[in-house]
Amino acid sequence: MKLIKDPIHGDVMLGEEDLALLDSPQLQRLRRIKQIGLGDLVYPGANHTRFEHSLGTMYIAGELAERMGLQEEDRRKIRLAALLHDVGHGPFSHTSEKFAVAASQIDHSRLTERKIFSGGIAGTLESIGMDPKEIAGIATGQKTELGRMLQSQIGVDRMDYLMRDAHYTGVAYGVIDYKRIISTLVFHGGEVVIREKGIQAAESLLVARFMMYPAVYLHHVCRIADAMMVRALEELKDGGTAVEEIMDMDDTTLVTVLKQEKGIPRDVATRILNRDLFKRAVYLSPSEVGDLDQLLEMSQDRAHVRGLEDEIAGSAHLAPGSVLMDIQAKPSLDDVRIKVLSESKVELLEQRSALVRSLTEAQWDYWRFGVYCARENVQSVKEVCEGYGWRGMEK
Repeated sequence: MKLIKDPIHGDVMLGEEDLALLDSPQLQRLRRIKQIGLGDLVYPGANHTRFEHSLGTMYIAGELAERMGLQEEDRRKIRLAALLHDVGHGPFSHTSEKFAVAASQIDHSRLTERKIFSGGIAGTLESIGMDPKEIAGIATGQKTELGRMLQSQIGVDRMDYLMRDAHYTGVAYGVIDYKRIISTLVFHGGEVVIREKGIQAAESLLVARFMMYPAVYLHHVCRIADAMMVRALEELKDGGTAVEEIMDMDDTTLVTVLKQEKGIPRDVATRILNRDLFKRAVYLSPSEVGDLDQLLEMSQDRAHVRGLEDEIAGSAHLAPGSVLMDIQAKPSLDDVRIKVLSESKVELLEQRSALVRSLTEAQWDYWRFGVYCARENVQSVKEVCEGYGWRGMEK
């Protein structure tokens, strides 16, 4: 047994099975991947990593499993799956995932499966009597009871990252009463639902998540840094580096590789290291965009977006890569669909809560469309963009 001190949960006890996985290169790599990517460019304290989040998620998973009265075998499974659930994350977490999904439809869940099946993790799991395929399914949130405990609208993964991100950024919105939440969760019809007495705690979780998005995850500086890094990764791929190779890197390795390149990759790495970021030439809310549906549809065609970026740059007499477009994804209503068990009846939380209904309606409030460039080019790029009108993306 080993005791680890965690700033969120206090004492975290690790058994021999946990330690066998914890000491693997795949999990140790997570020490070098920041939890919220480039968020420390906004919040200097946000240097926490996927490694400590994995430990925290495992801890809450163990607590939840005990409170729900799971059998010992299932407790072991959910703890180990929680510990492994993020091993597939690439450098700077979701920043590189945006690139990987656009480039080859690879997300961190698929990469997590691959890492569990290779590199010694599968052998370690088998040596302690665990099926790697089953653990991978739980870790990636496949639709089983244990998978939903880990990855769902009210899963332990979400609970830990909200509290952890709030702590390290200093943003108080992410504080939630997770102990109250886990004390009211039950299985019903193969799903994880919350009992009626936990409604207020569930509301607090959704409010926390809603507030953390504009304050942290979608902060305009984070969006700008993400857009710059994604373009650098695309250039690295175009230069012959495989997507899988990029996603196997950690933060430090990636920055080193980018600095060794020429052109856009080196420029982006230098700018990020010096916090010399692009600025906003255009920044529009949904009501300011003429044809929102067409804009969202266009965002799915990354080649088209890059072509338009470079077209704008050319019109402003700038080099390719000097202008970046950022079309935020459409808000997902699934994120607020927590189920409530009242007697023998199951309802959506939004049916019981006016607060949750208001959050559902307000999700578009933090959606933005941005065009970014270097500070000295903002005015010229803005003038070029005015010729587009952003109403159907036709010049």
